[in-house]
Amino acid sequence: MRSAFRTVSAKIPEELFDRLREAADRNERPMSWIIRQALQNYLDEDEAVDRGPLARPVALTGEANTQPADYSDWLATIKTRVVDARERAVLAANAELVRLYWQIGRDILERQAQQGRRANVVDRVARDLHAAFPGTRGFSRENLKYMCAFAEAWGADIGQSPVGQLPWGHNVLLLTRLEDPAERLRYAELAIAGGWSHSTLEANIRDKLLDR
Repeated sequence: MRSAFRTVSAKIPEELFDRLREAADRNERPMSWIIRQALQNYLDEDEAVDRGPLARPVALTGEANTQPADYSDWLATIKTRVVDARERAVLAANAELVRLYWQIGRDILERQAQQGRRANVVDRVARDLHAAFPGTRGFSRENLKYMCAFAEAWGADIGQSPVGQLPWGHNVLLLTRLEDPAERLRYAELAIAGGWSHSTLEANIRDKLLDR
């Protein structure tokens, strides 16, 4: 299961992935802000490595005079590609986390259907996951119940659904504040298009934005 968390681990170090997930769960800022911060932290770490004792700049005689006139533009293109690639990796990490929660919720629902709700599947899974992954957040009894509700609300694969692109906290808000699946989907689409923070999504639901 740990590998499901880290599909993009080759692109994002573990500590950055954890910071990203915590920021997304808190939903204090729009997802676009979270992405920029995560990428900047990653770039800063790369630069620190480049400045390490083993990184020795190579001095080239007459380098400043021999650079082609278009070098700056060419380098800017490479930097843009690096940032774009890392942004896609961050988005993939968020989507993978939400998909994992959906899968866990679906699996628990299937197990409850087989054994009955008196089997205390949620309590047992919460306890065992905490034991298997000490220090990993997200496996509380309450959050597991949200995973079940999430899987029940979106029975089909969420891979191409807007809810699969939202931070987990946004999805919990949609589940707890809205009952109509069509409304949930529409607010999810608007949140993605507008880069809404958790508080903005909450305010728009409270103010019944779709009824205006």
